[in-house]
Amino acid sequence: MKKSKKLTSLSEFIDKEVGAKGTKQRAKFETGYEAFKIGVLLQQARQDLTSHTYQNWKRT
Repeated sequence: MKKSKKLTSLSEFIDKEVGAKGTKQRAKFETGYEAFKIGVLLQQARQDLTSHTYQNWKRT
């Protein structure tokens, strides 16, 4: 398999597509990303809670 010379790191990709760190566009992107991560964590916690609640209910 040939190695492509066009590979870039995630950091380089984000710099190119969104903008360098310290720019308004990058700050907006990072804020949105943090909100997304928190949303996913909340969703996973709710699923775990629902799963545990169902398992406890099923035992009784």
